[in-house]
Amino acid sequence: MPKKLLLIFILGLTLRLICVLLLPQFDANTSDSYFYTKIAQNITVHQRYASNGEPDVYWAPGYPFFLSAVYKIFGINNTAVRVIQSLLSALAIFFVYFICRKIFNSNVGITAAAITSIYPGFIGYTGLVLPQTLAMFLISLFILLIINLRMNLLSAFALGLIAGYSVLIRSELMMLCPILFLLVIHKERKQVLKFFIAAFITMCLIISIWSIRNYKVFGKLIPVSTHYADTLWLSTWHEEWLEWPAAGAEPFASMVRGKDCVEAADFYFKAAINNIKEHPFIYLKMCMKRLYRLWFTGYSNTFYFMRDSLINYLLKREYIILFVKLIMLFFNVSIILLGFFGIRVAYKNFSSNRSNLHCVVAPILFYIVLHFFIFATPRYAIPIMPFVIIFASCAIAHLRSLMKGQRL
Repeated sequence: MPKKLLLIFILGLTLRLICVLLLPQFDANTSDSYFYTKIAQNITVHQRYASNGEPDVYWAPGYPFFLSAVYKIFGINNTAVRVIQSLLSALAIFFVYFICRKIFNSNVGITAAAITSIYPGFIGYTGLVLPQTLAMFLISLFILLIINLRMNLLSAFALGLIAGYSVLIRSELMMLCPILFLLVIHKERKQVLKFFIAAFITMCLIISIWSIRNYKVFGKLIPVSTHYADTLWLSTWHEEWLEWPAAGAEPFASMVRGKDCVEAADFYFKAAINNIKEHPFIYLKMCMKRLYRLWFTGYSNTFYFMRDSLINYLLKREYIILFVKLIMLFFNVSIILLGFFGIRVAYKNFSSNRSNLHCVVAPILFYIVLHFFIFATPRYAIPIMPFVIIFASCAIAHLRSLMKGQRL
């Protein structure tokens, strides 16, 4: 392992620990964090998956169970959660490096590792009690295992386990993981049937544990959660809300008043389909805007002391913070633009590794398509940013080689 890589890992871990231990943090008892921590506390103390005293099916269980595991070891302590998330986020530096080394070379890997270590979104989200860091860690590990595939049952079990748990964290991954398994089939044709069946069955078994629980409690087959339904409604509502509505916001609240969570999900889903039918062109316009909203950010608002908007800091004449936020915005947008340019460079210059490139580009394309149709916010891009950084690093290496008059 290169000495540079260890130094980069230490830098990345140090920055994350400084963020979570020395900087002020957002209150974990607000917004989505409140529900994740509340459910985790109920699991830890009462052995019940519940929020507000009732069994819950709205929130995907993967992250609350992760929080509960931390609480059982360290007590109900969100600082411990943030420290562990810092470690998971820093470990992704290694994943990014080894993916790059496999597909490109170690120089591209070092560049990608360095960017990952200082990337503001990764650092900021370690301090938030939200599932983005854990999802990013697992998806990166999953891709690393795929491109270093060993066709044996142990590898199949590991991939299936990671895939299944990832789905329980972010239910949309239920569509991505089979796509990646199919790419494995394309990559390795020998012995692949046994491998694919073993991995897929393992993934389904992990998910089915929760699906069976949902059926027993709610009397309906719900693979992971009902959160998809109101997300779809919000994505199709013609007034185009850019943020999740506050509790009691209309017409969001009154639509399902008096309904239980399963009935509410059914209602939201049908209402969403009607929204599309009644306002197809407005929906298409909103879809186009989501391509921009998923990416255009500097993630500066993940840091408590920079939580306000650029306009607010300009009006308050807090120019230093304004400057830092603009630098972070420029940095992130540059990485994204380089990333998409790097995809073209990679396929042109590393065509012999095309099957591995497919595996790395698949999560990016999947999230772009997914959030074209449904609600998009910058935090949803965090799990796939390691792969954008990988291609951005390839683009940087390409530009360096052009400046030196060499081939990549």
